Amino acid sequence: MGKRSLDIVAACFGLLALLPLLAAIAMSVRATSRGPAVFAQVRLGRQGRPFRMYKFRSMVIDAEARLKEL
Repeated sequence: MGKRSLDIVAACFGLLALLPLLAAIAMSVRATSRGPAVFAQVRLGRQGRPFRMYKFRSMVIDAEARLKEL
């Protein structure tokens, strides 16, 4: 089995346990503003490798475009 298998199983159970909370957060974001509840952005990781990061949206839809105005 090994530690990696245990980590994967524990992560799956953790995600299942948090699923109602995550759904409530997504519904709250959608209820209070237009647009998608999840924001995706490309960031640089270890050794400069890009990866896609996801998070609940906590800003206006076109925040990245407005950043240039500031």
